[in-house]
Amino acid sequence: MQMNQYTVREWVPAGRTITIMNLAGIVILFAGLFIYGGIWAAATGASSATFDIWDVLLVAVVLVLMILHEGVHGIAIAAFGGKPEYGAIMIGKVMPALYCTSPGTRFTRAQFIVIALAPAVVIGLGTAVAIAALPAGWLVVPAAMHLGGCVGDFAMTIIAARLPRGSRIEDMKSGMRLYLPDETAVPTPR
Repeated sequence: MQMNQYTVREWVPAGRTITIMNLAGIVILFAGLFIYGGIWAAATGASSATFDIWDVLLVAVVLVLMILHEGVHGIAIAAFGGKPEYGAIMIGKVMPALYCTSPGTRFTRAQFIVIALAPAVVIGLGTAVAIAALPAGWLVVPAAMHLGGCVGDFAMTIIAARLPRGSRIEDMKSGMRLYLPDETAVPTPR
């Protein structure tokens, strides 16, 4: 009889990892500017963009996208039976973040990856369509900033994808708790 025993580990970004994630986020932001700017240029035939007083509203649009981002996580969590909880936190005392989590809920690798990537896919495709269809040049920078902000979700996806089969993952406010199958665990005789 095999028992469901797990070795529990936690991953919370700190120090060097936060620095790498922030640098990766900046690289992804610029890639997003190129991608979304290219979509806008193709949709409008424009060769360059200009910015004006409306740029101040970009901050509000970024905030809306951040809130939508966590909402999409919540929808995905609920779809897999979790109860989403929302809030804000400082990760490693340097990186502000909004979060959506479901304390005590253990997701499979596949479920966790869907939850982690859902906002990048849903909001990424939604903003790309809006930029092309409207054409909404004003959405290029917020869309790129959102994509850059997905760096934590991308990092957790990479970690989840590398876990052994049978692992379970609990999303935490500032990281993840990993329940790794303990292949060497032997049931205690009764």
